[in-house]
Amino acid sequence: MKKDQAKILKKVSKINTDLLKLLSENKEFKQEIQEIRKKFKIPKDGFKENKDAEEWFQKLEKKSDKIMDNETFNLKERTLFEKKRKGEFETNTNFEKILNSFKRKNIPLIDFQETVKDIIRKYKLPNNFYDAIRLYIMYGKFNFVPSANFSIGFDARKNQIYLVPYNRLTRDEGIFAINELNRAMQNVKNRKAEVFKNFNYARAEENLKPYYNINRDIRIAKKMERRFKKYEEEPSFYLKKVKERYGQKEYEKAKKKQSVEGLQTTKKTIFKYTSEEIAEEELGNKNKAPTVRKAYERYKKRQNFV
Repeated sequence: MKKDQAKILKKVSKINTDLLKLLSENKEFKQEIQEIRKKFKIPKDGFKENKDAEEWFQKLEKKSDKIMDNETFNLKERTLFEKKRKGEFETNTNFEKILNSFKRKNIPLIDFQETVKDIIRKYKLPNNFYDAIRLYIMYGKFNFVPSANFSIGFDARKNQIYLVPYNRLTRDEGIFAINELNRAMQNVKNRKAEVFKNFNYARAEENLKPYYNINRDIRIAKKMERRFKKYEEEPSFYLKKVKERYGQKEYEKAKKKQSVEGLQTTKKTIFKYTSEEIAEEELGNKNKAPTVRKAYERYKKRQNFV
């Protein structure tokens, strides 16, 4: 059983790692991460040393604590709660939104935490990717990847155990999750269980699978995106002879005349960097160009973050 669980966790870790690898190649994501680092005074490529990251975080906490101890801040916060007590907010959700906005605007630590959550929401990532994104912003690499897409918790007030799926579970992972839930329930009297079926199913419609050959496909995609078309003018036979016999000046006159008469010079399209060349480099055979194009199409399809 333990061997089966290890296999399931390895597969889930591979799926999640692949998702983060694809995300790290997304141009918009890259740009946003750079802007976030600049805003929060994090090095362009992230911290290289743990002590530097810890020092940065301690400063962020210290600055935030100082603001929360400030009387002006506390007065404004109390004013919001007083307005809530008087019923000046239409709904509790409306109050929470305004309170969160107020805190985010004033407290750097909360602003950083909410910024990470913004990335999670924008790129359709499950909530359990929070630490992966937070650490990527800080260090420039994915130091943490979730190996399970669910968690099990206990609500002492309700004497209830709950299972939270963060994403669509594979069949085997679903069985594993239920087994873990049943095991946890054995230690609770009058046990109740609840499964939160719609908890941030960011990619509920997708049947996520490991992306085999992902590193190769990323290399191919980068090379395919470097391709460009180069257009070269190729004069007609007549114009070539004019140029050879009478020189550049007469050539330009004849060319202009041909253009007026509808006998415009032809254009030849040349690929500067072809899929055949990429196939030769990556697969060792230029005849495998169709495989290269399919790999690129597959990569683009999996890059559906926004």
